[in-house]
Amino acid sequence: MTHAADMPLDLAPLEAVCALIESAPGSAGSLVFYGLIKGMAPELEMRGNPVALSRLRMLDAEQRRLAYALMELHAQGANRSAEWAACVARLDRAVAAG
Repeated sequence: MTHAADMPLDLAPLEAVCALIESAPGSAGSLVFYGLIKGMAPELEMRGNPVALSRLRMLDAEQRRLAYALMELHAQGANRSAEWAACVARLDRAVAAG
């Protein structure tokens, strides 16, 4: 039997969100995603996510699917990966410049 931890992570949703934010860092949807990703930082796991889930209402259906995919990646521990950290660094730069 194969465990989820043994399977490679599909980081396509994370990459899609990074591209979305980089293309329009000041948009409402981008800022919701940015807050969601920043709230998934490993150091915040014990304190809880500071992003209100009601913010998901600001996203359209396709964007909510991406948000749910990010939450699944978080549940699988992807927020502790080098790829996740690299995406967060990209987002920090994009939002700061945007």
